[in-house]
Amino acid sequence: MRELERRAVGEQMAARLGQAFVATAPEGFRGRVQIHRTPTGVSYAILADGSRFAVLPLTASPSAMDGRSGVISRDSKGALVIRRDLDRGLGT
Repeated sequence: MRELERRAVGEQMAARLGQAFVATAPEGFRGRVQIHRTPTGVSYAILADGSRFAVLPLTASPSAMDGRSGVISRDSKGALVIRRDLDRGLGT
């Protein structure tokens, strides 16, 4: 169910942003984070680089990530997550 909702969010955002939705997000993908909340109350992080974007479940506090640069990496369990991109000095 979550995966279907995540893909639906991606399709909706593609139409709204005019960017390509990357359904299978590659590790190392970088961009600016935008928080999207669904009508069911689930929050997703939209990570956009200007021409394409990925959608992942939000793993950090929305106020900590919204508007900041992020990068897709793996957590300790191997799941893809978006973390602040501090390597590029764009964390603000």
